[in-house]
Amino acid sequence: MQEAKFQVTLTGARTRAQDEDTLRAQLQKRFRLTPEQVARMLADRQVVKRGIDEGTARALVKLFADMGIEAIAENVAAAASAAAAAAPPPAKPAAAKPAPPSSAQPGAVALDALLALRGQRLPRPRTGALYLAALLLVTLVCLTIPAFYIALTGAIAYGWVWFLTHYHEFMPRNVYAIIFGYAVPGVMGAVLVVFLLRPLFLRRGKPPQNVRLDPQQEAGFVSGVHALCRAIGVSPPREIWLTHDANASVRYRTRWLSLLTGHKILTIGMSLVGGLTARQFIGVLAHEFGHFAQRAGMACSFVVNSVNAWLEHRAYGFDSWEQTLEEWSDSREGDESAVTGVMMVCAVATLFAIGLVRRLMRKLFDVSLRVSGYMSRQMEFDADRYEALLAGSSMFRTTARNLRALNHSFQEVNSANIDAWRDQRLLRDLPDAVAAYAGEFDAQRLADIDAEMAEHTTTRYWDSHPPDVERVQNAENQRSPGIYLIDEPATRLFRDFGTWSRRVTGLFYREQGVRYTPENLCPRDEVLGRMRAASDRDDQIERYFNGQFHAWPVLPLKAGNFAGSLGWQQCIDELRRRSPDIAKLWKIAQEANSRRALLLTALRLQVSSKALGMPGPDRTIAEMQTELGNIAGRRLEFEKPLADAFELYARRIAHAIEALPETQRARAGQLVTVLKGIESLAPLAAELAQLAGAMRNFATIAQNNEGKLPGGFELLEKSFADTAAELIHKADEMRQELIAGDTVGGFLRSRCPQLAEAGMEPAEYARAAWPVLEAYQFLYELALGDLVRLCAEAETAHGIRPIKLAATATHP
Repeated sequence: MQEAKFQVTLTGARTRAQDEDTLRAQLQKRFRLTPEQVARMLADRQVVKRGIDEGTARALVKLFADMGIEAIAENVAAAASAAAAAAPPPAKPAAAKPAPPSSAQPGAVALDALLALRGQRLPRPRTGALYLAALLLVTLVCLTIPAFYIALTGAIAYGWVWFLTHYHEFMPRNVYAIIFGYAVPGVMGAVLVVFLLRPLFLRRGKPPQNVRLDPQQEAGFVSGVHALCRAIGVSPPREIWLTHDANASVRYRTRWLSLLTGHKILTIGMSLVGGLTARQFIGVLAHEFGHFAQRAGMACSFVVNSVNAWLEHRAYGFDSWEQTLEEWSDSREGDESAVTGVMMVCAVATLFAIGLVRRLMRKLFDVSLRVSGYMSRQMEFDADRYEALLAGSSMFRTTARNLRALNHSFQEVNSANIDAWRDQRLLRDLPDAVAAYAGEFDAQRLADIDAEMAEHTTTRYWDSHPPDVERVQNAENQRSPGIYLIDEPATRLFRDFGTWSRRVTGLFYREQGVRYTPENLCPRDEVLGRMRAASDRDDQIERYFNGQFHAWPVLPLKAGNFAGSLGWQQCIDELRRRSPDIAKLWKIAQEANSRRALLLTALRLQVSSKALGMPGPDRTIAEMQTELGNIAGRRLEFEKPLADAFELYARRIAHAIEALPETQRARAGQLVTVLKGIESLAPLAAELAQLAGAMRNFATIAQNNEGKLPGGFELLEKSFADTAAELIHKADEMRQELIAGDTVGGFLRSRCPQLAEAGMEPAEYARAAWPVLEAYQFLYELALGDLVRLCAEAETAHGIRPIKLAATATHP
């Protein structure tokens, strides 16, 4: 078989901002080109190398990427066939519709190849009689569960009516017995029947808002999706919606009616588009539409999933009527009137009956989920087959890994975006940042994702999706060469991807209740730069402290008598010798600090340690009081050797600062001043963390106690507010130039925008000051990271050996 030939094409885009003159000079030198040749190369989309093998093409693409130029490797035959494929048939005259993309437009190759799929007919998977029988059986079993619920409701309603119409035959001749006998079962039965009937007529909540893709503005992409659906053998979606996340889905448009009409909605996450190639993205869409290619299976799946969703709501969903009944019964406690007493008995009995029904529905939901798991897994395998047919079996593993990488990236970028919002900054384009950050994952990070994919290698009978390992193996066993092999960025399938991406970003912010102005929006490099800086800072701290560092206790920079006489290298050698003990002691100290919240909770509740589930032997109130005092006062046995280790670090840092050039020495001196101020606030910060932890413990107890907070929570809130106010007040006197705020207190206040200077109640002040602890820790690690970076540079410049020595090979 003749080896496939590839070509390398420059797209005309740049992968990073840079000086064009410098780039032209690099190209001239690297490829020995004339200025005119370089100008032509960079002017527009250009094929710069054709007829080479795939490995050479990939290497050339990487070379251009290192220079900041976007290039793609294309199969020559596939690119030629795509370009020569029949263009879209002439459209009927329409005044407002834009013309389909021409070969000169960006993304034309990807779109033309997608449109060429209209001439394809993908083979459908065979469905045997046994498989169809299994689908039908699973569907019938799942349908019997709501049927059982309806029968149960009917039986309860019948029993209630029978009781009301026959009780007089058995009731005693006593007016109170008659009233009580009719009132309690009558009211209870009526309320219970209404509660049971109500879910049968409840409408589902409105789906989340999404941006609707304009079919005229994106006529090329819409036509391509229609061509893909034609190749798979399903009807195209009636609408395409866009969202911010890294996912794609196809669902029925009008639920049960769509079973007859076949109307569907395609939802596309812009983060998914931004992070995949066209080949991978079209493969994902083929998977989603592939679910609908098996009509009988999809109909059964729709019925089963609808039943499961309904059961889940009945088992675990929020019910406003039930909550109202609970609140009413709570509000009537203490009322001793006869009427209230009867109504309370009715309410309690009704809530008890509703609770029993909920427990029953949880069991039924569990059964339905387990029964339907096999069907869901088989449908995933069938849908995977379409993805392999379109994008090729060899691409399936890479796509699966990239999907996980994008979801990891979304979580991390969104978290960084939340942090940036504390400084009133927000990403202008969230999907763009997600895709860019995922593209920065190094080989180790990707290997970790591969290991994550391989973690779950077995399927439990209630799983709705097979493990990735099985899915990848199943797709690769098909050995499908693929039909759509275009490796351009998937963003090129859209005429104006950037605009759509920014629109879904804005919608996401509005859904989260974020009020912002255009001035708050920032480019991705600002937020990603913060992420990189934080990662570099963490790595620097990790290296400098040889993995010993913990957030608590805060490192004091006081070089006392213990380490005062030691030289620079002597300090580091002693730290190396003590390294295992320091790591253990620092961890023990942090764990001791974390126990303070539980100890305070037990003392405020006046319960033993065992009653609160604390580890270790059971301690009395007096013993826990002593333990808390010893931890807060740093009087435990590990404190002295840990203090000696801290002195060694302080002396090591002092030596490094003395050796720095004058400008850097001044900067290091400012950082030391800030860190000493932060360390002086450590007792207050530790107390604040103790109070915050106790408040969280009280809230957890309330969740398990029908929302009732234990007594004493208000005192905790007041103590938190007072301690936070004292910490901020003292921090106001400490200058800092690391970050906005001018002083440590100013920065802490900037992270608490709801904090007013005066006139706030303790509870309100406590809520407004809640971010103080996180801001305090952030500033500590920011200053420490900058300081140890300077110190590490000084050690390298002066040939000082670090704590962790590089291993050297020895030979006998």
